[in-house]
Amino acid sequence: PGIDGPGWVTQALSHRPGTPVVFVSGYTEDTLSAALSRIPRAVFLGKPFSLQDLTATIARQLAP
Repeated sequence: PGIDGPGWVTQALSHRPGTPVVFVSGYTEDTLSAALSRIPRAVFLGKPFSLQDLTATIARQLAP
């Protein structure tokens, strides 16, 4: 409570920099575009998505 997803991720990345991030939301990517540009290795996956979409996105984020 009191913090949004991008804010939480920013705090978490201070302890684990370089961690890949997947934002999942029913909102459009435009609502997170500012946050995405500030958070390295962050991507957006809009709802609804398939299990195949999720696994492919995670695989891309984890690839070296």
